[in-house]
This record gives sequence, C-alpha cells and structure tokens, in this order.
Amino acid sequence: MMTLALLLVQAAPAPSPLAAAAEDDIVVIGNRLNGWDGKISYTFGIRNCRTTKSTGDKEIDTIGCRVLADCFLPMKQRIIGAAKAAGRDAEKRKAAQAPLNAELTACVNARRAALINELLDRRAAKRSEAGS
Repeated sequence: MMTLALLLVQAAPAPSPLAAAAEDDIVVIGNRLNGWDGKISYTFGIRNCRTTKSTGDKEIDTIGCRVLADCFLPMKQRIIGAAKAAGRDAEKRKAAQAPLNAELTACVNARRAALINELLDRRAAKRSEAGS
C-alpha cells in the first residue's frame, strides 16, 4: 500500500506556477475569512448583512455575508427548533444540534470554496483586462 502511494505521488505532475499561486490565494482568502464576523437580519423583508469584524477587503467581507445568507438562514428555524426541543439540558441540545451543525459546516465549506473561486476568477479577469 505504501509503495502504491509513493508511485501515485511520483506520477503526479508538478503543479504549474499559476496553479500554485491560485492555491496560495485561496489559502490567504480562506485565512482572512476565518477572522471575519458579521450579523444578518431582515428588516421589512430586506436582508441586511453587517460586518462586525472586517477582513480589510470588502469583496472578502461580502463572501462572509453571502455564506451566512446561503447556509445559515435556510437552517435557522431548524437549529432553533432542535435547541428548544432538547430543553435546558446542554448535552441533549448538543446531541440534537450535531447533525444540523454537520449539515451547516458542509454548506459553509462548499459555498466558501465556490465564492472564493468566483472572486479569484473576477480578480484574474480584471488583471488580464488591465494588462491588455
């Protein structure tokens, strides 16, 4: 098994410098998003997102807001319902919310990845246009 893993690693082509740079950008944006914090609310049927701890980059902050809207809002009532159904017992609440937390985490990870890639594509297109 170890030999097969070594062969697969050796057979894999080296990443191109552009691919490596893109991966670095993804990591940097992801790390910046980890420091982002915000709140989402509805007023008169209009969704509002307010960044309470900025990344310093408005486009990255927007990703945080979109992930909240896309992942948390559709699940909010289910999360609250699970907490209420479990009552005051912290262990029961934790157990009731565990599958919802797993679902929320999967959504957040997928949306973050997609939105980061969209941002990188937009920025690459702008650089390309500026270089033309």
